[in-house]
Amino acid sequence: MCSRFRLLPLLAVIVALTASPVQAAESVQLVSTEYPPYMGAALPNGGITVDIVTRAFRRAGYEPTVTFRPWARALDEARDGQYDGVVFVWRNAEREKWLAFSGPLPTNQIGLYKLKADRIVFRTLADLAPYSIGVGRGYVNPPAFEAAGLQTQSALDDEENLRKLDAHRVDMVLIDRGVAAYLLGGSLAKFAGEMEWVDPPIEEQVQYLGMPLARAGYQVKLDAFNRALASLHADGTVKALEAELGY
Repeated sequence: MCSRFRLLPLLAVIVALTASPVQAAESVQLVSTEYPPYMGAALPNGGITVDIVTRAFRRAGYEPTVTFRPWARALDEARDGQYDGVVFVWRNAEREKWLAFSGPLPTNQIGLYKLKADRIVFRTLADLAPYSIGVGRGYVNPPAFEAAGLQTQSALDDEENLRKLDAHRVDMVLIDRGVAAYLLGGSLAKFAGEMEWVDPPIEEQVQYLGMPLARAGYQVKLDAFNRALASLHADGTVKALEAELGY
């Protein structure tokens, strides 16, 4: 039979271990904007791209928080060093001056939607000269599209453009394929059977996580994120989430 005095050292060790605080994961502050289905405060897990990014950071041992801001404000605040990263950005020379870029996230396909009943056949964008094409007001359109000098009508947003297409107020709509699939699977579901995507896309843009160069420790976090992102690609997680884009 063990003496109670012999148990005291063991009990002291157990109490010390159970009383030791569990080290909290280092936080990562991210900023994003509303762009369903890729990002959105009301979307499940913040949207497909936000979901991938947060999963990767958690797999890397960080705890991410995502703040949603209007796009211009999101970029300004990230440039000022208020956040560790921006979800998501397209890569260009100007942004490379102040952002480090992650491995690839989902790809945006920018192209045309039309009514199935309309027989519009073309080989080059120049062949679309007789048609009116709906574009988003203030959107940056693909250079090849702009160079073609086509007839365009601007609308407040993509949803308004698809409504105009249904009403025959435009002949085609320039839109992100994932955004169109999201809208036609939700608020515009009644139009889904009437409209179709036109292959091939005019432009494809890879999404990235951008991490401000001015933010202390960005390279360590970025390297850890990229390793975790690669593992999400390898185990099929990214492919499964991208399938939710609906095309």
